Amino acid sequence: HGKVDWDKVGPLKEGFFERVKALKEAKDVDGLKKMWPGAHERLASLGMPEDRIDYILYKWAKYVWAEAFEEKDAAEDKLEKDKKDYYDPKDCYFDPECHGKVDWDKVGPLKEGFFERVKALKE
Repeated sequence: HGKVDWDKVGPLKEGFFERVKALKEAKDVDGLKKMWPGAHERLASLGMPEDRIDYILYKWAKYVWAEAFEEKDAAEDKLEKDKKDYYDPKDCYFDPECHGKVDWDKVGPLKEGFFERVKALKE
């Protein structure tokens, strides 16, 4: 958070809002999907933590064009309900006390490496 170049995030956000407004007027959901990776890269280059970028872009885009996300929101609502119904209470991710003790920035790369090795074993 302290490494983010906030002076450059503001103009990027304004430009993002303008592009989303134009895409909304054109009803171009595919255009929104296509511009997402570039916006993601630009935020990353400004020091934004990788695990926050898509969340931020989603909030920005939804602010301008909420209708573009109705299906996604319905799916997330179902996922949240499913998590409440089925998650393992021993899972540290869902236990607030345990969650706060974990360095989640290290878990992501470790998890990716684990799944890469499992995938290689399956092949």
